[in-house]
Amino acid sequence: MILLGGGLLYFFESSAQAEQPAEFIDCLLWSLGTVTTIGYGNYTPQTFAGKITLIALMITGTLFVWSYMAFLVTGLIAPELSSLEHDVHEVEKELHNIRSVQK
Repeated sequence: MILLGGGLLYFFESSAQAEQPAEFIDCLLWSLGTVTTIGYGNYTPQTFAGKITLIALMITGTLFVWSYMAFLVTGLIAPELSSLEHDVHEVEKELHNIRSVQK
């Protein structure tokens, strides 16, 4: 997605009649900054197509980062939750046994 966004921006912006034509590495840096939400703001697309590319990359990039973080956090927390769930079941069994003895 980062390469695609950078490539599209380079394609649209390098053909624009600007004071300083866009270089691929600058477009790639811009794309990476946008997807990772760092956004240095050192480059602003000049063409309509470049601005549409920016909007699409912001939306899809944000969704991608949120999804990736959700999977990462789930992977880190799942083993701990499983262990905690096992401990809760053990305590519930002990409470049930205590109640059975008291009756």
